[in-house]
Amino acid sequence: MKREGNSINEVPDIILKKWQEIADLLAELFSVPAALIMRTENEYMEVFVSSNSENNPYSPGDKEKWYGLYCETVIKSQKQLVIPDATKDPLWDHNPDIKLGMICYMGVPINYPDKTPFGTLCVLDRKERIFSGQFHDILLRFKHVIELDISFLQTYNKKYGEYESLYKNIREGVFLTKPTGEILSANPEACRMLGMTEEEICNLGRGGVINQDDPNLAALLAERERTGMIRGEITFKRRDGSIFPADFTSSVFDYAPGDKRTVVFFRDVTERKQAEEKLRKSEEKYRNLFDNSLVGVFATRMSGEVMYANKALASIFEYDTIEDLASENIIFRYKFPEQREFFKSVLLRDGIIKEAENTIITAKNNEREVLVSVILEGDVLTGFVVDNTYRTTLMNELRQKNLELAHLNATKDKFFSIISHDLRGPCGTILGLSALLSEELETFSDKEIADYIRNINSAAKNTYALLDNLLIWSRSQSGDIKLNKQNINLRNLVEEAVAIVSQSAVNKKISIENAVKAEVIVFADKNTLNTVVRNLISNSVKYTNEKGSVKISSVQKNGSVEIMVSDTGIGMSKETLKSLFNSDQSVSSPGTANESGTGLGLILCKEFIEQNGGSIWAESKPGKGSTFYFRLPYLPDLN
Repeated sequence: MKREGNSINEVPDIILKKWQEIADLLAELFSVPAALIMRTENEYMEVFVSSNSENNPYSPGDKEKWYGLYCETVIKSQKQLVIPDATKDPLWDHNPDIKLGMICYMGVPINYPDKTPFGTLCVLDRKERIFSGQFHDILLRFKHVIELDISFLQTYNKKYGEYESLYKNIREGVFLTKPTGEILSANPEACRMLGMTEEEICNLGRGGVINQDDPNLAALLAERERTGMIRGEITFKRRDGSIFPADFTSSVFDYAPGDKRTVVFFRDVTERKQAEEKLRKSEEKYRNLFDNSLVGVFATRMSGEVMYANKALASIFEYDTIEDLASENIIFRYKFPEQREFFKSVLLRDGIIKEAENTIITAKNNEREVLVSVILEGDVLTGFVVDNTYRTTLMNELRQKNLELAHLNATKDKFFSIISHDLRGPCGTILGLSALLSEELETFSDKEIADYIRNINSAAKNTYALLDNLLIWSRSQSGDIKLNKQNINLRNLVEEAVAIVSQSAVNKKISIENAVKAEVIVFADKNTLNTVVRNLISNSVKYTNEKGSVKISSVQKNGSVEIMVSDTGIGMSKETLKSLFNSDQSVSSPGTANESGTGLGLILCKEFIEQNGGSIWAESKPGKGSTFYFRLPYLPDLN
């Protein structure tokens, strides 16, 4: 029979002695030559304890494989077995014990706490015996005593195994010693730290592994003698003679009456000590750095009490000395108390503020813009203060330069886009058609020639219009256009623009209505306004299907004129509307007759309207047409 997790590795001498006394007592009480404690394992029976009686043929360690043994039956049946004379019993007359002369047997099972068999407790005799009930009771009593011992041994072995594993694997050195300094054992970690074997450590004793010149040693040992326990820092010696610092704990305990032992735990703290030294040097270095920094460094309480300040902070606040600054409550240096309360609420919520702008009043009553970065730890604020006055000026200039640069980049990109794509297209058309006419004129009919000429003319007009817009736009970007504002009859100006784009409208059968009243006068620059109106009408014709309509009208409102250019064209999405007047995002799409464009016209319109003191916007829905609005002063601005 196999047993998992129940075997006892070692039985202490004190238990073996007790079991031996039980076997001897049973042999004497029962007047038999053999009293045995048997142990079974892997289908073998082993004599574990044998009585020291005369003529006992059994010795501890004797083993027999199971094949009809008395004890085998007891273990399998888990019942008491009594055989007065095996030679007279046909079931037992071939038992192996008969060869040893043992014909009488009485035995009981011995089990582990979980009822798994340990073995048997039995007595054997060379002659026939009838055992009384009193003998049976005695045997059962000793059985219970042995089973209690087995239960104790199992618990002891389990705990011992746990402690042994802890002892061997703990990442601290451990000694078991006597108060006199004799070392009884050392764990593997202690051996590793000291570079010695356990035997070497035990031979050297306390004086050989602890630095006897350590100034803390005498006081620590005296403290342990007085209180029974110590904790501190002490130095140890390795095999090579080198010294290392260690955290050290030791306590005294009673091992046995009159016999005291000590346990020592220690941990190498060399790396920690090195880190502490680096930290000390780092703190010293950064304190010197902070003290001499050009940036203000501070530590204050939430109440405003100054705990630390460097020279730069005193300079920013215009104090003669750091002591003068530290003597005052820094709260009163905020120009706006509500600003400080806001910062306080953010710190209590987030624990940190990065580069917050603040306004302070210096000791000399000057106003100063500063940037503050703060960390809150408990009730203490630590941080930096930078004089932001000069920085603010530089940043504003930088932002302006960035805006101008972005605008110039957009202008440049737009210019190159027009030249590389939009201008190249119509020029290519003119070149291609004119080449065909030049080389193959005789092969074309009059109608084909007329169509080619019309296409060339259309391409030339588009190119001219594009070059005209491009020239005007480049002049506006370079600042060459000078406005000459005057009173302008709006209806007449619209008529002039309609005349220019009328041919495109006729080609698409689109009607154009000038509904501007004859008396409407605006105050603006005529050339730029002409460009705006012409572009808006041209756009409406471009994106209106055949037989559609375009209407130009106006309304007077509060000293200004609102002009509307409406069409029945294809309309626009919300996304397109958003980018109409943005030079960075403007995109041109083909007209309803595949007319080309650059998106430049509307950008010119916006710039020219704003230069004339007005505003421009649009409304549209896909499939519902579009209306462009712009507003201009109705009367001259006398200022």
